[in-house]
Amino acid sequence: YHTIYSVSTASDNKEYIAITGAVINNADYDLKWENYYVAVLLKNGDLVFNYKTAATSGDYANFFTVPAKKTQFTKFCFHTVFKQDDIQSVFLFDKDNMKAFTLAYSKNE
Repeated sequence: YHTIYSVSTASDNKEYIAITGAVINNADYDLKWENYYVAVLLKNGDLVFNYKTAATSGDYANFFTVPAKKTQFTKFCFHTVFKQDDIQSVFLFDKDNMKAFTLAYSKNE
């Protein structure tokens, strides 16, 4: 869902981007989304992570539970402004276990 993309200005007058993503839980149990981050490797070599927002509910919330066999749409926010063409790879980073997982990513043409 990387094409659902917006550039906004935060309260500190700095631009940020929000990319809508889907957290798909195909398991038979609930998934607690807490210390996971999305990392984007840009073609220029920069590795950028989404940041945690102050939201406690809604699209920008960083802590939520995805029920079994359900999908949760959320917005991942980045302080670095980049475009779809700048992306080389996308990863999920599990902070609790210090592991990274490559996510499927394809550019819509």
